Amino acid sequence: MTSGEDMLELEAGLKSIAEAIRPIVHVAEGSGRLTPIGSAFAVRNRGIRYLITADHVLAGLEDKLMGVDAEFSTRWPRSFSRLVSDDSTLPDADIAWVAIRMFEETLEVGATIPLEQTIARVAGGDANGFMAVGHPVSKSRMVEAQSAVASKLMMAQVRIADEATCVAIGIDDRVQFALSYDSNNHTDLAGRPIVPAQPKGMSGGVVVATTRANDANGKSFMKPYVVGVLTRFYPEHRTYVATKIEHLWKAIGILPDNDRLYREMTGSYIRAADV
Repeated sequence: MTSGEDMLELEAGLKSIAEAIRPIVHVAEGSGRLTPIGSAFAVRNRGIRYLITADHVLAGLEDKLMGVDAEFSTRWPRSFSRLVSDDSTLPDADIAWVAIRMFEETLEVGATIPLEQTIARVAGGDANGFMAVGHPVSKSRMVEAQSAVASKLMMAQVRIADEATCVAIGIDDRVQFALSYDSNNHTDLAGRPIVPAQPKGMSGGVVVATTRANDANGKSFMKPYVVGVLTRFYPEHRTYVATKIEHLWKAIGILPDNDRLYREMTGSYIRAADV
């Protein structure tokens, strides 16, 4: 493929991922005022759809609304699942999710990412690039639920953080990875710069790795994979932190045909717990 064809394939893949990433807002008790607090995304596997976010985004008793499309938001359930660890040496994975069976009317889902576009882990040396994608928090408060889904999606070109940064912020590479960013490398989905870039609110969004894949005819093309869930950011280090998404799938019990990745995972099994 030519580089132009590569870019078209990559842009199409990124757009399909971006459509499944939603803002989350909390509803103030009494006034009903909406305040943006984070991001979430949806993945489908056979007859189940998973709504996934960072666990800390759901803290507090206020109702949370999640965007579904440009005109509609839905309430995040009070009951959901989270990841916990039996190993006290491991950091908090900070991932929460809801599993919804197809055709259940309990929660609107909207666009989803296919599981096979998330389950492949891409090592730093194998990826052509990384992006952090989510809905940054706006300083303005919202008065209409529909405003939540209209907030601007942000994409940040990022790179694997150096060892000194990882040590400074306490990264445990059994569970997490860190990605450094430049403030001038944040854009909307159309590639327009977002200035000033405000990473707050990206928690619960995704880390996308771009790598080469082959189609049925053996032709090579660029393909984006979701490899992590954004959980924290450190503005003083210009660094995002993400939890490796394979811990979520292992906890749920979704295993790929080739389970080499799971055999190579270090640290205690991170299991699911309901709240």
